[in-house]
Amino acid sequence: MTATIQKLQLDHLVSVEALSNEEVMTLIKRAQEFKNGASYHPKHPKYAVNLFFENSTRTHKSFEMAEKKLGLDIIDFEVATSSVKKGETLYD
Repeated sequence: MTATIQKLQLDHLVSVEALSNEEVMTLIKRAQEFKNGASYHPKHPKYAVNLFFENSTRTHKSFEMAEKKLGLDIIDFEVATSSVKKGETLYD
Protein backbone atom coordinates (compact mmCIF):
# COMPACT_ATOMS: atom_id res chain seq x y z
CA MET A 1 0.00 0.00 0.00
CA THR A 2 1.35 3.36 -0.96
CA ALA A 3 0.03 6.63 0.40
CA THR A 4 0.60 9.98 -1.24
CA ILE A 5 -0.78 13.40 -0.40
CA GLN A 6 -4.01 13.13 -2.43
CA LYS A 7 -4.06 9.52 -3.54
CA LEU A 8 -4.06 6.18 -1.80
CA GLN A 9 -3.41 3.03 -3.80
CA LEU A 10 -4.89 -0.06 -2.13
CA ASP A 11 -4.90 -3.37 -3.97
CA HIS A 12 -7.21 -4.89 -1.35
CA LEU A 13 -8.78 -3.52 1.80
CA VAL A 14 -9.94 -6.26 4.12
CA SER A 15 -9.35 -4.68 7.51
CA VAL A 16 -8.64 -1.14 8.68
CA GLU A 17 -6.22 -2.57 11.24
CA ALA A 18 -3.76 -3.16 8.38
CA LEU A 19 -3.66 0.55 7.49
CA SER A 20 -1.04 2.99 8.73
CA ASN A 21 -2.06 6.26 10.41
CA GLU A 22 -1.09 8.12 7.22
CA GLU A 23 -3.31 5.85 5.10
CA VAL A 24 -6.25 6.32 7.46
CA MET A 25 -5.84 10.11 7.34
CA THR A 26 -5.64 9.99 3.53
CA LEU A 27 -8.92 8.06 3.45
CA ILE A 28 -10.57 10.54 5.83
CA LYS A 29 -9.42 13.50 3.71
CA ARG A 30 -10.73 11.80 0.56
CA ALA A 31 -14.07 11.12 2.28
CA GLN A 32 -14.30 14.81 3.13
CA GLU A 33 -13.75 15.62 -0.55
CA PHE A 34 -16.66 13.34 -1.48
CA LYS A 35 -18.80 14.96 1.20
CA ASN A 36 -18.02 18.31 -0.39
CA GLY A 37 -19.19 17.14 -3.81
CA ALA A 38 -16.12 15.51 -5.40
CA SER A 39 -16.83 12.66 -7.79
CA TYR A 40 -14.94 9.57 -8.84
CA HIS A 41 -14.73 8.29 -12.40
CA PRO A 42 -12.57 5.15 -12.63
CA LYS A 43 -10.53 4.57 -15.80
CA HIS A 44 -11.40 0.88 -15.71
CA PRO A 45 -14.56 -0.81 -14.41
CA LYS A 46 -14.59 -1.27 -10.66
CA TYR A 47 -16.89 -3.77 -9.03
CA ALA A 48 -18.44 -4.12 -5.60
CA VAL A 49 -20.17 -7.12 -4.06
CA ASN A 50 -22.09 -6.81 -0.81
CA LEU A 51 -22.32 -10.01 1.18
CA PHE A 52 -25.18 -9.56 3.63
CA PHE A 53 -26.01 -12.76 5.47
CA GLU A 54 -28.65 -11.13 7.65
CA ASN A 55 -31.70 -9.26 6.36
CA SER A 56 -30.90 -5.57 6.41
CA THR A 57 -32.63 -3.75 3.59
CA ARG A 58 -31.72 -0.26 4.80
CA THR A 59 -28.00 -1.05 5.14
CA HIS A 60 -27.92 -3.01 1.89
CA LYS A 61 -29.55 -0.19 -0.09
CA SER A 62 -27.38 2.44 1.60
CA PHE A 63 -24.26 0.58 0.48
CA GLU A 64 -25.64 0.20 -3.05
CA MET A 65 -26.42 3.92 -3.28
CA ALA A 66 -22.95 4.89 -2.08
CA GLU A 67 -21.33 2.50 -4.57
CA LYS A 68 -23.41 3.88 -7.44
CA LYS A 69 -22.45 7.43 -6.47
CA LEU A 70 -18.82 6.34 -6.69
CA GLY A 71 -19.37 4.97 -10.18
CA LEU A 72 -18.95 1.32 -9.19
CA ASP A 73 -20.67 -1.59 -10.91
CA ILE A 74 -22.55 -3.71 -8.38
CA ILE A 75 -22.54 -7.50 -8.57
CA ASP A 76 -25.72 -8.71 -6.95
CA PHE A 77 -25.47 -11.48 -4.34
CA GLU A 78 -28.50 -12.81 -2.53
CA VAL A 79 -27.91 -15.43 0.16
CA ALA A 80 -31.47 -16.75 -0.21
CA THR A 81 -30.84 -17.78 -3.83
CA SER A 82 -27.19 -18.78 -3.51
CA SER A 83 -25.54 -22.15 -2.99
CA VAL A 84 -24.79 -21.11 0.60
CA LYS A 85 -28.31 -22.40 1.35
CA LYS A 86 -27.16 -25.85 0.16
CA GLY A 87 -24.20 -25.80 2.54
CA GLU A 88 -21.49 -24.53 0.18
CA THR A 89 -19.05 -22.01 1.58
CA LEU A 90 -17.97 -18.79 -0.12
CA TYR A 91 -14.61 -20.45 -0.65
CA ASP A 92 -16.31 -23.14 -2.78
